[in-house]
Amino acid sequence: MKLKTHLLRNGFQPIPLHVNFFGHLEAVAIVNGTTITLIVDTGASGTVLDLEYSRELGFPLVVQDMQGGGVGNAKIDIYHLDVEDLIIGDFQINHPQIYAIDLSHARENLRQHGIESDVHGILGADILDHYQAVIDYSTKTLFLKSPGPNI
Repeated sequence: MKLKTHLLRNGFQPIPLHVNFFGHLEAVAIVNGTTITLIVDTGASGTVLDLEYSRELGFPLVVQDMQGGGVGNAKIDIYHLDVEDLIIGDFQINHPQIYAIDLSHARENLRQHGIESDVHGILGADILDHYQAVIDYSTKTLFLKSPGPNI
C-alpha cells in the first residue's frame, strides 16, 4: 500500500509543499485571511511569523517574558500573536499559538544569495508534532491529522 493511501485512510489531510532555492520545504498558508509562505522546519520548536511582517499586517503584539533564537543566534524578543485561524493547504487550525520574532537574519541571508524572499514565517515542531505530521519527500507532501479526543 502506498504511503498516501494509508495516511488518507487514517484521516490525514495532504498539503502540497514546494522546495525553495536552498532546498527548504515551504507551505502556502492563510493566517487571519492573509496568504503567507512558511518554511517547514522540524528543528524549530515553535511556529513563528516574521516580526516586521506581523507589524505590517497590524497584528497586536504582546511581548513575552521569554526570549528565543535559533542555533547560534543571539537571544531575541518573542511576541505572542492573536491569531484566529491558520489554514495550511486545506487544513484549518483554530486559535493556534503563534509567535512573532525578528527573522531579518534569514531575509538577509537570502538577499546575500540574490533572493528576495516571500517567506513570512516558520512552521515548527509545535504544530507538526501536535497534528502528527508526516512528510513525504518523494511527493513533496505534508500530511496532518486532527488530534483525537485523547490527544
